Amino acid sequence: MYLSGLQMMADSRFQTRYRPVKVRAGEACAWLWVRRDGGPLSARTELDRITLPALQLAGPDCVVHSRGASGLLTVCLGPMLVEGILLARGHWRVQIDHDPSSRPRLEVILGPDEELVGAPGLLLDLDSPRRVSLSLSVPSGESLAVREVRLDRLAD
Repeated sequence: MYLSGLQMMADSRFQTRYRPVKVRAGEACAWLWVRRDGGPLSARTELDRITLPALQLAGPDCVVHSRGASGLLTVCLGPMLVEGILLARGHWRVQIDHDPSSRPRLEVILGPDEELVGAPGLLLDLDSPRRVSLSLSVPSGESLAVREVRLDRLAD
């Protein structure tokens, strides 16, 4: 049990399980701590699909906007990043549900010296299970508006 937010944030176990996200609903704005795994706003993992709500990629220059029934939209001026996604062996496609006015640049980091750069729809061919990291960015001066990122495993 934590007596204050400072104690909570100082606990490395808490920082491993949760991430701070700035959420805006109308005029109200607050920082919320969101579970990285196992919560309603966490990544959803199925056999052939991993879905990442964009707030899981939100960095310090991001604000999550509540859109009512249409869900959450994460808007960033800086890059979005998620690390350590475990993908099974096979062919994977990275899809990004984003605002059409955004032109996201996608980087998939496969290891210290190996990365792929492309756009939404990028294909990955993994010959063994791997932990990968995803980074989304836009040209300087533009904003990035994303709802979610999906990694779909394609049939062999």
